[in-house]
Amino acid sequence: MSKGAAAVWADLEELIPWVKNPKDNDEFIVPIAKSICILGWGAPFVAWKDAPEARYVGGVYQPAGNRIAAGHLRQKAIRHVVAVGPSFLEQIERELGRKPLVTLVPRKAKGKKEPVGWNFQLPDAPKPGLVPVRYMAFPSEPEYEAMVIRDNGEAGKWVQDQLPSILASIASSKAYQVADLGLGLSDTDLAQLTAMGQAEVARLSGVVDAAVADAAAVAATVPPDGAAPSGPPSAGDGGKAPRTTVLHYDIIWDSVDQQKGWFDVLRHVNKRYAEHGSIGARLTAFLADVLPESARGK
Repeated sequence: MSKGAAAVWADLEELIPWVKNPKDNDEFIVPIAKSICILGWGAPFVAWKDAPEARYVGGVYQPAGNRIAAGHLRQKAIRHVVAVGPSFLEQIERELGRKPLVTLVPRKAKGKKEPVGWNFQLPDAPKPGLVPVRYMAFPSEPEYEAMVIRDNGEAGKWVQDQLPSILASIASSKAYQVADLGLGLSDTDLAQLTAMGQAEVARLSGVVDAAVADAAAVAATVPPDGAAPSGPPSAGDGGKAPRTTVLHYDIIWDSVDQQKGWFDVLRHVNKRYAEHGSIGARLTAFLADVLPESARGK
């Protein structure tokens, strides 16, 4: 990208959706597709050109490079136009009494004489399949996440099983204030969603003891069924509630491969030593098996 360029033309298929995109907006694909065809393309995509690959808790994989920060719905919309084909544009022409601004051209494939489908052509694009893109650099994953949430003005509702973990990630990094994301939620709702995300991350990753997940869930006012209270006993329970002592370690990796290796070990440990009640107990059993007796407890 040349210096000072606000946006450049790029191939739509080179832009990679964020696998954790927390917006559920499929019901708006057709209206947005019609809007693009009638009015043309407005705001450019925003993409993280040098985004690293990511492996999120739960085993979800994100490929490296060209990760969309703004424009997920528009990508789905223009793909819909291509998938439906000329009949989509013909319907618009009948309704408007004029041709749409977007056109479709035959898509050619190397080594084949016959077209293999359709490609879209924006009126001012130099060739088919190109869209305007503004590339940005993000210092970290949480700051990218904050950008997606803060500037995601496209239609749709928040996916409730994605938003909490993203808020937890942003809050834990201190890269951006959750309260400044402009979600239109009260401070109480934001705090509860963030706590829910912290509980879910703890449960899925297995990095911390189950008691940490229980405590975060209690903060979210949605404690798991049968979870024992942690912390000091209260006067109402006669001082007999169990106390839980938790040691919480933060782990910093030098690379994605290191992080992947750690989670591979945890998956093995959780499966092999499932009879133990916490990750701490499972790791202890694992180390007892793999370490020579002379090295234990040192």
